Amino acid sequence: MAAGQDLIFTLPKKGSQSGSSSWVLTLPENMEICFSSGSGNFEASEMTVKISGNTGSGNYPWRKVKEDSKINTGSGDISIDDAQGDIDLTGHKGY
Repeated sequence: MAAGQDLIFTLPKKGSQSGSSSWVLTLPENMEICFSSGSGNFEASEMTVKISGNTGSGNYPWRKVKEDSKINTGSGDISIDDAQGDIDLTGHKGY
């Protein structure tokens, strides 16, 4: 995407409160992003960025992400579709 790329952060509700927060960021290509969250998701689509991410229980739904990345999750799901580049994955079961 020439004009920018969307990056979506979604944070689940805490405790007994209802609701959630999310951000959609438009970023230029070829950036490096560092992300860490206890339980938030990191959603990326059609991006050319280097990503380093860590979540305790958040998910990584990615589609068409280009560049090398390193991501870790304690108990979240990792779903990657049509990626280009090396992706170092670590999950709660070591895969």
